[in-house]
Amino acid sequence: EILSRYFVIRLKRSMEEKKKRALRVCHVDLINKMNPEDMKHPLYERRLLTPDEFERLNLPHQTTRDKNTFILLQIPKKGRDAFDLFVDCLQETAGDNPPHQELYTTLIQNLENITISS
Repeated sequence: EILSRYFVIRLKRSMEEKKKRALRVCHVDLINKMNPEDMKHPLYERRLLTPDEFERLNLPHQTTRDKNTFILLQIPKKGRDAFDLFVDCLQETAGDNPPHQELYTTLIQNLENITISS
C-alpha cells in the first residue's frame, strides 16, 4: 500500500507523457533556436531552475547548445506544470526573440497532434 501511494503521488507530480513527447519532437529546434539568455530569468522566476542550475547557465565555457540541452533535460524533471510554465516562458520572451514565438507555436501544435495509446 505504501508503494502504491508513492506511485500515485509520483504520477500526480510527473509531467504527462504527451508533454514529454512534445518536448522530444521539438528537441532539435529548441536546441538550435532557443536563446538561453532570454529564458533563464523567466525559468528561474517560475522555479523551473534552482539557484545552482541558474548559476550553471552563467558559466563562461557553456555554449548556447550546452545551455539549451541542460534546460531541456531539466524541464521534464520539474513536475506536472513544468511544460506549461516552460511554454509560458517562450511566449513571454517572444517579443524580444521572434524564434521563441515560432517555438511556442510549434510546441503547442505538436502537443495537440500527439496521441498516446495505452
